[in-house]
Amino acid sequence: MLERDLGWLAGIMDGEGTITLCKMLRKRTGLSHMRPIVQIVNTNTSIIAKSQELIASIIGRKLSVGKVKDYGNGIATCYRIQYTKHDDVVAILNTIKPYLVAKAEQARLVLEFIEIRKRVPRRSRIGLKGGQDKPYGNGEEGILAQVKLLNNYRSEERRVGKEC
Repeated sequence: MLERDLGWLAGIMDGEGTITLCKMLRKRTGLSHMRPIVQIVNTNTSIIAKSQELIASIIGRKLSVGKVKDYGNGIATCYRIQYTKHDDVVAILNTIKPYLVAKAEQARLVLEFIEIRKRVPRRSRIGLKGGQDKPYGNGEEGILAQVKLLNNYRSEERRVGKEC
């Protein structure tokens, strides 16, 4: 990928993107779950398409574009590309991190979160979907708090199915 493309993608991420951690509470189990999110939201389909193409060249596959909101009444529709798989997030952030300005700290923290998660041993969760659990420690909770502060988030926890 050309350096100018990396700079362009980092600029879009700085201006129109989100690099964050999302903490959700599962209604059925009452357990919390955290996940990294890298997303770009925009009303311009050309920007979304170019971002999608560049990110596909980084992670090796193309994800679909989602529609965030169609307000009707002449207000533009927002489109989103979102990545939550740890390997995808690591590849994207490590590739554009040298070019980020406004969201460089969020990128560093999300990468640190993923590194910690890789080292946490799994424990059995008998009777729960997936059968395993990786408990969250003070390190992950601290990183979540820092990312939320950087992103000016007001809500600590969200329910499954809601935007983070």
